[in-house]
Amino acid sequence: MGRKRDSLWTYLKSYYDVGIDSASAQKSVIPIVVLDTSAIIDLDTTLRKAKSNALEGMKYLVKQVNGGRRLRFVMSSDVMSEVKSHYKNNCVNGRREICEATFGFLLVHFDLAKDEGLVYDLKLHSGADDLRLEARRQFYQNVTGKKADQDPISATDWSLVDQALYLAWVSREAYLANNLANQPRPVFRTAVLSSDSHIYGTLDRVLNSTEGDQFREYVTAINVRDYEFGDIQ
Repeated sequence: MGRKRDSLWTYLKSYYDVGIDSASAQKSVIPIVVLDTSAIIDLDTTLRKAKSNALEGMKYLVKQVNGGRRLRFVMSSDVMSEVKSHYKNNCVNGRREICEATFGFLLVHFDLAKDEGLVYDLKLHSGADDLRLEARRQFYQNVTGKKADQDPISATDWSLVDQALYLAWVSREAYLANNLANQPRPVFRTAVLSSDSHIYGTLDRVLNSTEGDQFREYVTAINVRDYEFGDIQ
């Protein structure tokens, strides 16, 4: 019998509740979930077996996050396009791969995130460029085997990695500024949900590098298949 996996929802709740170790920053911490297409599909597929869906899982998570803070759900523009394609074109056993309720929820929250300036746009934001370049250096120095040749990292994968690193960079800048400010700027605490090693593996490498270590407090990458997430109530 395999080891019982931890609950994804419990882990995320503890991650957000810990916050950031600064009295001034703690007041303005904003919890964020960055979603990858693979995580959305895995959530929908698993929770459907319990007569639920990814939407119910995300709503359950919202209830678990303490402090009256609004949990933001963010995707890169490329991931949103991929989600739309999967919703419209992909079916499994006669059912949409991403159900209508989940898709509608994601559309609303993608637009909200764009309105709040949380969706990364390379043309508008260059501040995180050094971190983005370090991610690519770490990836191409370490990638081998199938992931190098038969299953290379895609532009959509990079868009999500860049999205997460952008939020980490903005948070680091805000944290530093908050030590001098009378009105603290928002600091994001971001959890990236994926089941694609291109994404969580690449983020782990850059955040454990010398250049990326200072951003580890603001973002974490989670392989959703390491957790149990059919336990919503």
